[in-house]
Amino acid sequence: MLRQGDLLFVPCDGIPSDAKVVADNVVARGETTGHTHRVRAGAVVLMAGMVQYIRALQEAFVDHEEHATVILPTGDWLVKRQREYQSDGWRQVAD
Repeated sequence: MLRQGDLLFVPCDGIPSDAKVVADNVVARGETTGHTHRVRAGAVVLMAGMVQYIRALQEAFVDHEEHATVILPTGDWLVKRQREYQSDGWRQVAD
């Protein structure tokens, strides 16, 4: 597993066949700053329902303006957003 800010990249054994390509290769947009977690060429960001994946066709680089670049080895990756508990329930962490 690898982490970049509020994102966790978890290796997985495949991506659902109904997953759709995210055209701009943005993994997540910061709610506060507008900065993006973006995958460079050599990888594809996909969505299956509300679940996000990255297929790294070769070593893939995930960039963000405020975090160090993360290098994903070749393969399929599940993207998880960090959540936190508050008195009214769970919510995603704002980046």
